[in-house]
Amino acid sequence: SGEYAASFVNGFQEAPEDPGHIMASACCKHYVANEMESSDVAGFQTDRNHFDATVPIQDLVDSYMVPFQACVEKGRVTSLMCSYNAVNGVPSCANDW
Repeated sequence: SGEYAASFVNGFQEAPEDPGHIMASACCKHYVANEMESSDVAGFQTDRNHFDATVPIQDLVDSYMVPFQACVEKGRVTSLMCSYNAVNGVPSCANDW
């Protein structure tokens, strides 16, 4: 649901006694569908730098993007990091989502 991410970001960045300043900058990392480090299955090798996660749009919107979106919108995070993998053929760092 992203509630943990949003709460973590708020606790990390904000101090009730000084609401006008960021105490430390939190970072929402790795966008979505980034669960691959490396794999060697049936002679097929891939790693996170070359993996293209094929995920239906409905699954992206309903499941994968919810925590990341909550981290950004509810947590008001001050930093973002994309992931090495591609999602549906688009490199994560070039995705316009």
